[in-house]
Amino acid sequence: MNAALREAREETGLDPAGVQVFGVLPDLYIPVSDFVVTPVLGWWREQSPVAPVDPGEVAAVFRVPIAELADPERRARLKHPSGFRGPAFLVEGRLVWGFTAGVIDRMLHHAGLERPWDTSREIELSEDAVIVATAERDRARERDGAAGEPSGTART
Repeated sequence: MNAALREAREETGLDPAGVQVFGVLPDLYIPVSDFVVTPVLGWWREQSPVAPVDPGEVAAVFRVPIAELADPERRARLKHPSGFRGPAFLVEGRLVWGFTAGVIDRMLHHAGLERPWDTSREIELSEDAVIVATAERDRARERDGAAGEPSGTART
């Protein structure tokens, strides 16, 4: 759990002292990066300023009510050119996908907040998004290799 709070601080500037950790969700496999990640669930009880600190890791930081994330009209499947399909959310004019969407999807499911939605609704990544995702994956692999982590493992 400390690693997840450290990562949040490094990537968004979050002050870990203001977060009450509740526990962990089941491991989440990220096919595009080949990482297995254990999501940590917490309550941001004392808010602090947050923003993308590492643009290679975080494109934007914004708050969305859970009711909007659970709204069936905001849900879709994302199709990556590799053939991977995963959860996606359309909120505040943004497409939320990848690890973040996977965590939100699992959180809604395990919390009993998931509502029936059109699972055939599909969004394809743009060429620019694919280039950014590939660069992020490569940076993460280089960082993990330099830190001595086994290939395919990320600790957050």
